[in-house]
Amino acid sequence: MLRALARYGFTAGMGLTILAPLGCTVDVYAPQPQGEVVVEDNGPPDPQVEVVPESPGPDFVWVGGYYVRHGHHYDWVRGHYEHAYYGHRHWVAGYWNNGPHGYIFVEGHWE
Repeated sequence: MLRALARYGFTAGMGLTILAPLGCTVDVYAPQPQGEVVVEDNGPPDPQVEVVPESPGPDFVWVGGYYVRHGHHYDWVRGHYEHAYYGHRHWVAGYWNNGPHGYIFVEGHWE
């Protein structure tokens, strides 16, 4: 709802003012940065070797597999083909970065 109001130039404060007389309540929160998971250990294992199957068509791009953290272990997410969005033909793979506070996973994205 607030996103819809923001599209028309309303701010969160204005939205609360508009909705309050209607008996609605709105929880405003600051979302966590997406695509980052801090892990304080030795990091994920080396990536698995995947056999890339034949593409289902010219508008598909291979998105390679990667490890995700679940509790105290890592699970492998297998690679797959994604339909490339209009104007986006290049997939930037996600990766684990060893930062000052541990490993951080940076999710892949389209360019």
